[in-house]
Amino acid sequence: MTAVARKKRMKTTKFISQYLSHLSRGKGAFPLQKAILRVLIVEDHEPMRKYLATKLRGKLQLRIVAEVAGGVGAVRKAEELRPDLIVMNVGLPRLDGIEATRRIQKVHPKSKILFVTENCSPDVAEEALRSGGLGYVLKSNAEEDLLPAVDAILRSKRFISFGLAGTLPRSRRSHRIGRVFRPEGNAKI
Repeated sequence: MTAVARKKRMKTTKFISQYLSHLSRGKGAFPLQKAILRVLIVEDHEPMRKYLATKLRGKLQLRIVAEVAGGVGAVRKAEELRPDLIVMNVGLPRLDGIEATRRIQKVHPKSKILFVTENCSPDVAEEALRSGGLGYVLKSNAEEDLLPAVDAILRSKRFISFGLAGTLPRSRRSHRIGRVFRPEGNAKI
């Protein structure tokens, strides 16, 4: 038996031992991996939609369940697929991302919504967060901010792109912790 085969056999034996110990303590099935989280991407610009999908597929615990190009389709797919995370653009045809978010929150309030948009208006960002979004990432910062934003949002924390955070109205401003933001006191963003 080669050294590699012995090492593999030892790992397998150790895993089986841990599994049997886990079962003997009455803890049920052994958790083999982290839960897979379902993601819906809503973006009308196809190259950006493909970029987002590629970037998010790099995270092992995320699975893209659908990609749609408009707000109406987003509401339908959210109701049908019940995703854990929705990555949403603001400027969508027929039904904008903010109104789509309001409707999605009514049919599936457990979905966490991250806005990824080129709209850098503080008023739009504030309205997006008020509609039910947990994060707001500027497309110009997506390379750097997308994955940290997803991580923060999946932990139920707010995330706002660095360049936009200081422009929100005082009543909605947050404390910066890295790029993760927490509301001041009890104020909601």
